Amino acid sequence: MCEKNCVEQAKTWLKYARAGSFMCDSYIEYIRKEVCNGEISLIDIGTSEEELKELLVSSYKKNVIAWLENLRRGNSQYSSIISYVRNTVSKIGLSLADIGTSEEEFVRLKRKGQIIMANYWLEQLPNTIKYSHCIALVGYICDEIIEGDLSFVEVGTSVKELVSFILVKAQN
Repeated sequence: MCEKNCVEQAKTWLKYARAGSFMCDSYIEYIRKEVCNGEISLIDIGTSEEELKELLVSSYKKNVIAWLENLRRGNSQYSSIISYVRNTVSKIGLSLADIGTSEEEFVRLKRKGQIIMANYWLEQLPNTIKYSHCIALVGYICDEIIEGDLSFVEVGTSVKELVSFILVKAQN
């Protein structure tokens, strides 16, 4: 009874994995669990270690490409996404070229993300009430400018504007 049920369940998970879901790694884990519990083989469910590896690589590749596209549209979480893409590509044995990117593009995308973040903090400045919050926001803006080797013009502000925000808050 358990063997038949495990075969059916493993085949269901295999169908999901073959459908190309981002959850392929979980499906493969479930397949392995059913194979172990039912004391069956991958052949019994119509697959092999090679296919499971190919499915996993394909799933991860689709996932990192999706994150890369998200980053290309502009994303403030540039650091986390770039790190995830690098780590995942390495984990599955691909190169950045295999997913259509390069370290040079990462530099450009990081810069784009830093401008987005600096602009976000800049938009928050007029709404700050406390002097300490104003100082923190100016610090965040300057961090992005310095780390990204950006100009104040690229961010849409100036030293004079940032100082004026600080001075206004200091008087309150």
